[in-house]
Amino acid sequence: MKASEYYHHPKYLFNCAQAIVYKWSEINGISTLRASDLRGMGSGRAPKGICGALHGALMLFDGDSKKQEQLTKEFEATIGSALCRTIRMEKLAACKQCIDVVDGLVEQLSFVAI
Repeated sequence: MKASEYYHHPKYLFNCAQAIVYKWSEINGISTLRASDLRGMGSGRAPKGICGALHGALMLFDGDSKKQEQLTKEFEATIGSALCRTIRMEKLAACKQCIDVVDGLVEQLSFVAI
């Protein structure tokens, strides 16, 4: 299941950050972080205003600055900004699209040593 399918799903009601973390930590086990830990990180409320999906992924790779840097760089190159407000105001991408981009990047980074 794609992470974006957990976003606002009636069973889960996850924000963007929670959708990423739920898929990758609770289902795939790449982190001990839990979706409930990111309850308030959607809708531009992640630290420094970054995209919540990106924030969730950065938390998954906590302690691996190379992967975090690559994730942010590739997200910005694909979407056009890492800031939620900019993404939404400039209509660069919908939230589900951001989640899908992050989901793919996490998959790449989870299986590729950098």
